[in-house]
Amino acid sequence: MSAPRMTRDDARQLLGLNAGASLADAAAAFRAAAKTAHPDRQGGDAERFRLILAAHRLLQATPNLPALVAPPPEPCVEIDPLTALRGGEATAADGRRLRIPAGARHGERLSVAGGSLAVRIGASDEMQVRGSDVWVTAPVASYLLEEGGRTSVETPLGPKVLWISRKIAERRLVRLEGQGLPARGSYPQGSLFIRLAPDEGAAESIARTQLRRFAAAWAA
Repeated sequence: MSAPRMTRDDARQLLGLNAGASLADAAAAFRAAAKTAHPDRQGGDAERFRLILAAHRLLQATPNLPALVAPPPEPCVEIDPLTALRGGEATAADGRRLRIPAGARHGERLSVAGGSLAVRIGASDEMQVRGSDVWVTAPVASYLLEEGGRTSVETPLGPKVLWISRKIAERRLVRLEGQGLPARGSYPQGSLFIRLAPDEGAAESIARTQLRRFAAAWAA
């Protein structure tokens, strides 16, 4: 036997609404109920969350209750990874300017005239921020990924001297502790992760060229 179909009264009762609930009341009730029941939260309930969503959809289609709409986006300020790392100034979408401290994190709120704004850190092909860590990609000579060795690579944060071991060459990833976002308040010091992209056109070092020639001459 199938479960009884949810009615409009059932949906209102589930969300704690009365028959004369306004659009604002309904939207607030839905957000609060969904947040509490979300299965990703401690104490959440997947089945209750499903019912809340069903009630939300039903009330959207109810003629005598204004359709529930998504809340307006939270006011925020968009910054790039370099500004998050080093700090600087930024302008929000509403024109307000604010100072971004070095080590600003995605999602934190910063004080600004008239209240506060949430920080949103964008990403590019060259640089990303994940939590407190900074990720970049740098080209490296292909032979170094086969043989290992010491090298200097160019990154969006300037040149970095690396020692490429066999393990690093296999993973094509280097971690430099303490070179990510700086510690600030309750946020820990981050690391810099460098993805190593093979560069087939990179020239050999003079020392390696001489060594290769010597080995060839010795083998002749």
